[in-house]
Amino acid sequence: MPTTTPPAIPDWGPLAAQLADIPDKMRVSVAARHLASGSTLDHDAEREVSSASTIKTLILAAIARAIDAGRLSPDDDVTVTEEMRCPGSGVLNWLHEGITLPVRDHAWLMIAISDNTASNAMIHAAGLDAIRQLATELDVASIKLERMFMGTPPPDQAHRNRVTARALTDLLTAIWNDTAASPEQCAWMRQLHGDQQHRDRLARHLPDGVSYAGKTGTLTGISHDIGVIEGPAGRVAISALIESTASKYEDDAFLGAIGKAVADIVS
Repeated sequence: MPTTTPPAIPDWGPLAAQLADIPDKMRVSVAARHLASGSTLDHDAEREVSSASTIKTLILAAIARAIDAGRLSPDDDVTVTEEMRCPGSGVLNWLHEGITLPVRDHAWLMIAISDNTASNAMIHAAGLDAIRQLATELDVASIKLERMFMGTPPPDQAHRNRVTARALTDLLTAIWNDTAASPEQCAWMRQLHGDQQHRDRLARHLPDGVSYAGKTGTLTGISHDIGVIEGPAGRVAISALIESTASKYEDDAFLGAIGKAVADIVS
């Protein structure tokens, strides 16, 4: 009877070395998983932090589930209302009142350029309760969507949108393993993450032959990046979350060093 060779377990050495050299001004949470073997490396991975825009990946998964269930179509039009308009990242807040786009375009704007107004439109389309229920169903309940996007932190900590690195990596794993939704919709979600326009963090030092698909998140004192880095030796899902008093350039540079360490592992 033929035997199956188990996937090789990666050498986490490059990433472990990087995490042993975290700057004093940063507190870093990391959860990394080699998708073929399931091998993991975690650092402070269950610490709860403000999500910034990384939580938009969960919103997208809820949209994908709604499409699978027939409650939404990618071609359904969603009109931007005044309630949805939000400053911060994106372009829709600058465009005319009542602009209408299909679900597929709002979803692209939400992920690829992190448009806050498009994200609020997608929360409205999927339903806040459905998004929260999906987090429970996917066993990523520590991803907590408490409110729509406002463009600024909430006045009280109780109403922050919150995540952990481990739950975000579990969510990425479900999307890349086709268990977050149907295979067709998971492929669509991977495509949108692959279209990510903010590539100055995990993706900044990736060599030829190594790809990145992911979602960033930024607030004052917060620099996050989550995604899947793929090379000849496999794929690693990683969530790297930084709370920091350093400059954004320093935060981005450290995330770039983490991404390069993962690239070394999958090359």
